[in-house]
Amino acid sequence: LQNEALAKALCVMNRLLIVDPDNAPDWRDRALLYEKLECARAAQDDLETYLRLALDADDTAAMRERLAKLRQRVSRLN
Repeated sequence: LQNEALAKALCVMNRLLIVDPDNAPDWRDRALLYEKLECARAAQDDLETYLRLALDADDTAAMRERLAKLRQRVSRLN
């Protein structure tokens, strides 16, 4: 990610989630990556999954706000 190799990072995140689909932070991280790649629908889906899995996470409020913004963006695309 530091080198902006976003496509490669996405491949890694996909593999991590295949191995451990219950790892909430990986869902969040992939959502943020999708957001950087301007894939709002995919980012929205992953953030929704993250919030279902990580009910007590420290960043829940911030991710809910981010999700609300993504939903607005997705609704404008439709």
